[in-house]
Amino acid sequence: MNVMLDKAECAMLKAVAIVLIMAHNFCHLLSGIGVVPENEYSFRVERVRQLCDCLLHPDVSLLHHLLSFFGHYGVPVFLFLSGYGLVMKYERQKSSMPGASRFIGRHYVKLLKLMALGLVAYYVILFFQQDHFVLGKKNVLTQLLMCVNLLPQPWYHIKPGPYWFFGLMMQLYIIYRLLLYAPRQGT
Repeated sequence: MNVMLDKAECAMLKAVAIVLIMAHNFCHLLSGIGVVPENEYSFRVERVRQLCDCLLHPDVSLLHHLLSFFGHYGVPVFLFLSGYGLVMKYERQKSSMPGASRFIGRHYVKLLKLMALGLVAYYVILFFQQDHFVLGKKNVLTQLLMCVNLLPQPWYHIKPGPYWFFGLMMQLYIIYRLLLYAPRQGT
């Protein structure tokens, strides 16, 4: 059985993934209500036990617990759908693939436009909070070049927090274009 998603279905699923990610992060802001944290980067059995306890004894916060624990799965879903879209566009539908530098540049500009307004707003707000204004050239430059998550201990440099995703997307575009994209000869 050959099941393929069309562009509208991918967009809808990406929107669901984004909502899951936003809800997950929002639940972390509500940590005062005691939501069950996820096992995103390391496995802690006590967190699974907490979730099981919440499922066995549900209360009004059950949705918060579920979104906090499972919402981060929106990231790999979004990444998968983005990769699927690239394959469908360039390899399955035989769209003409631009050269590597043009492809990478086009996607860099697209991501930069998406992150620019939020990043500028963040730095302006940070500037007016004089006591918290520590803005190193390295942080700004690596953020704008979308390679901040390649630094040692990137969590100290990525400001604001969710902006690690832009670097990850850019790096995956580069990997796709330089290493994975295989133009079909004679097909």
